[in-house]
Amino acid sequence: MDGTKGEVAGPLQREGIDSGDEFIVFLPDGDGSPGLPARTRVRICVGQGTACPREAYATVYVGRCGGAAGIGVSESLWHALAPRAGEWAMVKRTPPPASMAWVRATMLGHALPAEAMREVVGDIAARRYSPIETAAFVAASAHGNLASREVAALTHALIESGFRLAWPGRHAIDKHCIGGLPGNRTTPIVVAIAASLGVTMPKASSRAITSAAGTADVMETMAPVVMDAARMRRVVEQENGCVVWSGGLGFAPADDRLVRAQRELDVNAPAHIVASVLAKKVACGASSVLIDIPVGPTAKVRTREEAEVLVDLFAQVADDVGLAVRTLVTDGTHPVGCGIGPALEARDVLAVLHGDAEAPADLRERSVQVAAAVLMLSGRYTSEIAAREAADHALTSGMARARFEGICLAQGGMREPPRARCVQVVHATSNALVRGFDCRMLARLARLAGAPEFPEAGVRLRVRPGDRVEPGQPLLELHGPSMGSIESAAGYAAVQSDLVRLDHKEGAVA
Repeated sequence: MDGTKGEVAGPLQREGIDSGDEFIVFLPDGDGSPGLPARTRVRICVGQGTACPREAYATVYVGRCGGAAGIGVSESLWHALAPRAGEWAMVKRTPPPASMAWVRATMLGHALPAEAMREVVGDIAARRYSPIETAAFVAASAHGNLASREVAALTHALIESGFRLAWPGRHAIDKHCIGGLPGNRTTPIVVAIAASLGVTMPKASSRAITSAAGTADVMETMAPVVMDAARMRRVVEQENGCVVWSGGLGFAPADDRLVRAQRELDVNAPAHIVASVLAKKVACGASSVLIDIPVGPTAKVRTREEAEVLVDLFAQVADDVGLAVRTLVTDGTHPVGCGIGPALEARDVLAVLHGDAEAPADLRERSVQVAAAVLMLSGRYTSEIAAREAADHALTSGMARARFEGICLAQGGMREPPRARCVQVVHATSNALVRGFDCRMLARLARLAGAPEFPEAGVRLRVRPGDRVEPGQPLLELHGPSMGSIESAAGYAAVQSDLVRLDHKEGAVA
């Protein structure tokens, strides 16, 4: 390995270390050090002077990894660079991105011009920002710090950072739920209903950010969701719809990095929500979008006033980027369905599509409501009553089920959602009336059980608001991959009295 202060060249060494999405370069310390301290940001290049040069930005770690034999790299960086046999790499210190000045300006409350937003987002997309710098932008632009024109500029910049699909001759419709409502997995059902009735729905969905499951996580328990844009196009052309993971398509890659920072910070600011959602919809080729905003005391959007802020911002930014948008403000008071977690929610979806007698009635009703709004947005129906009747008929007739199975087969094959190895029941300890649930606590409980990392993990509700319970009656089930995860979740449930809100006085009277 050859090096001078501030740069080093040598063969790449695959360290086999999983650093997640972060690119890491491992360099030796001591006498062999090239003068690049830990946490230094560097540019690493391979294939210089060839027909296929590649480069990436990474963070230096110093230690035994890498050694004198070569430059150590993490798994994610190894795959990104795809080095060929015998290729050397050049690692060179890189200065902080100049666009960080705009991030500091945002922290001080200054408005960003559109060009500044493009610079910031472009640097994030190119990975010139470290995870800390990306998190700084997320924090600086959260909670009312961006005006609507800045949110529009952010949306445009996110769109321009990646690949865009188009659907010539088709009026493509998309939908998005703001989230925060456990079990509200309407998307696979809505796509199946709409596609069976001739509406094109190329649905590219996300994985969980702060919830126990994202739509992509749920769908992945029933069919493959990771594919490129060409394969996604073939599925839609064959079945009129799809439900795939947006992260594998190259849509708005800067947004994927912003979302990771939001997950770590647990930030869900209106500006980020609107820009992220609309950028992905434009990139996916949608002409019209339905936005479902559940409102409830423990949902992501807690008040009608907060919902109205989102409704107005969606309308303003959608108009700026050329999308037709309709918003539905729905009841987010209680969780939907029985399952919370990828496989458990998938079972609810399949139960509704199959018309099972035990299928969650609330999930079916919400799916019909949202599907009817999609049908209206498509222009195929002008009467809400007719749209609801068509959506309901698609379920009862089996049309939606058949279309969903076709979509699964086109995406790579339908499969059975996995079942958890360990299940523990949480029981009522006295007579009581079930008043409701805390949605955020339920999501936290499901994550402690192992969701979404373990798709079979999560929570299954055994009671609904309005039910009366007796001592020993099941309230919910904890599903997990091991007793360790179950015990962690059970410990949390035992000390959270508002997890399931029980009215013991009312129960005693009954």
